[in-house]
Amino acid sequence: MSGGPNLNIYLTHTSNRGLESEIEARHPGALHRLSRHPGIGLVLVRDATGLVCYYRGVALRPPFPPGPTGCPVFDRPDRALVTQSLQELVAMPSAGDVIVFGHYAEKGCVSFLGERGSHAGPSEEDGFIIAPPHVEFDFDSVSGPRDLYPLFIRYQRRPPSNEGESAPS
Repeated sequence: MSGGPNLNIYLTHTSNRGLESEIEARHPGALHRLSRHPGIGLVLVRDATGLVCYYRGVALRPPFPPGPTGCPVFDRPDRALVTQSLQELVAMPSAGDVIVFGHYAEKGCVSFLGERGSHAGPSEEDGFIIAPPHVEFDFDSVSGPRDLYPLFIRYQRRPPSNEGESAPS
């Protein structure tokens, strides 16, 4: 299942979550080859301890030693935040057994859908949030989607503001 520059691959021979060792045993070298494709930036899988990121044929596992890793997603100043976010992603029950990102591909940011632009990936660009000027919220503290939950919950709890208008359901 794809969504822009993200592609989830699910193993169908088992109902258990696929681990790197099982994928490697069934398809030797497939993760390395997949990560070397010029239209693919990152390939994420799980091992017994959590996140494994393949980048251009190299498997990277946190915790990373200080200094460059050779992978641009982990050589950013916000390495700890990006690593934590990718660990959370692979731990999600709905995450694929293999998650492919078009971000950081040799050919640029590749979308797996016919769209112009992309979203939902580890970007170095500043994100943005559009909100009416009267909304009071500490937007500077947002570092991930979960940080917005308190804002969205307020919208669920607000009473109707005008006649004929109802609160979002």
